[in-house]
Amino acid sequence: MTLLIHEAGHIAAALICGAPLLGIRARPGGLSLVCRTERLSYPRAAFVYAGGAAANLLAAAAARVGGGALSPLCAFSVGAAVFNLLPLPGSDGVGILYSLICCFAGPGAAERISRAAADLGMLAFWVAAVYLSLTGQGGGAALAAAVLMLVCRFGGD
Repeated sequence: MTLLIHEAGHIAAALICGAPLLGIRARPGGLSLVCRTERLSYPRAAFVYAGGAAANLLAAAAARVGGGALSPLCAFSVGAAVFNLLPLPGSDGVGILYSLICCFAGPGAAERISRAAADLGMLAFWVAAVYLSLTGQGGGAALAAAVLMLVCRFGGD
């Protein structure tokens, strides 16, 4: 459900900005909206990238309105929003970072900076995953996610 909400947020943002939608494709770790953000201004492209996390946060807020115990939808939605905003390979966070840096420094510098940020984010994630695994704190899922990041970064995706 969280994944569908996330992609619906991207679709809504793309429609608002007038980005042509080409479809949705399966990728390692989830789904991805395929649209032509390169035809948008950089701030609008950042808006489309941020649409998924915004939809997750809105869903979390809506799930939380009733109060009481934290619902699984609320927890998963917040987690999905935060994780997708991190500058990790293949994440929306890298797309947002790239689009915003383009506003000030141009595409060449944005490519170098966003790639370096993604590589540093991936390294930090790997260190955290290995630490969790070695200390017996359930790092198996984190290690699986780290492998998916490598596939996204070096697999030609």
